[in-house]
Amino acid sequence: MVDKDEVIVLRISGDSKAAIKSAAAGLGQSMTTFIGETIDKRVRALKRRPPKRAPTYGIHEGVPTFFRACCLEASRGGENGYRAAGWHLANSITNGQQPHDIESDDWESEIDALKELLASEDEVGAWDWFKRHYPKCMALVPGRRREQFIAGVRQAHEDGRIEV
Repeated sequence: MVDKDEVIVLRISGDSKAAIKSAAAGLGQSMTTFIGETIDKRVRALKRRPPKRAPTYGIHEGVPTFFRACCLEASRGGENGYRAAGWHLANSITNGQQPHDIESDDWESEIDALKELLASEDEVGAWDWFKRHYPKCMALVPGRRREQFIAGVRQAHEDGRIEV
């Protein structure tokens, strides 16, 4: 009997399965052997040279209550949608919601980078900035509502609310 800790079940598309089967057959191997050896090679490569990771500082680890409330209201069809959530979070990044693990000077540089993204109308860059620094907050904003969120951030910037 096989120990359940030794079994991995993968769900893959029919096309992927056919490609794996063809590659394994080309090497004269079973699919199981081919997959196992391929994974082992990748694991060894990662041990030799781990992938570069994004900085692990300047990350806000929680979700402010006001932001959670704004997102809840928006999800229920609130009048301002996720725009209000964006405005309130942007308003607070220099007023109480700075990540605890970053020095003030470094945070000021990050704020300046966000302001440059907003000034150049780089909505994707601004979204990525928030996703990097406030990942748990951004998890509450549905993908189809990101534009609303960034519109609120942009409004806070235009109102002069993002100042250090």
